[in-house]
Amino acid sequence: MLELAKTDHLLWKSRINEMLWGDLALDAANVRDHSSCRLGKWCAGHGSQRFGSMPAFKRMEALHEDFHHACAEAIEAYHANDKELADELAAKLHDLSKQMLDCLTELEDNA
Repeated sequence: MLELAKTDHLLWKSRINEMLWGDLALDAANVRDHSSCRLGKWCAGHGSQRFGSMPAFKRMEALHEDFHHACAEAIEAYHANDKELADELAAKLHDLSKQMLDCLTELEDNA
């Protein structure tokens, strides 16, 4: 599941970039809720049971929520033709993404 979470996460980061290049249409409503995606459901269930006491899991949960909100904000900025804000949020997503992947790797190492 941790490898799948990394892949899902990288796919969303890529989708945001595709949107910013004008190659993909996205809807903020489809990404805003961090608990409805595969990783969010795993975090609330099996992930919490297995890793919930680990600091990396707690960091990853917070980063995951921040990532979803930043994706939604980037989509909204893009639709509002606010390229500057959308680019700033894309940079934020890059940073959040790196931190999330580091947490997921740490969880894998401890699995």
